[in-house]
Amino acid sequence: VFAAKGRRQVSMARSADGKPIEKNRKVNIIRADNNYVYVQE
Repeated sequence: VFAAKGRRQVSMARSADGKPIEKNRKVNIIRADNNYVYVQE
């Protein structure tokens, strides 16, 4: 769950570099593509 343009959004996330990220970590969204957002810690 994240906020974009003042609205809550839900999307599936993938690590931008392919490395696993533990659940409930704060991340930055690098880009959005189709149904996924790509994130990094």
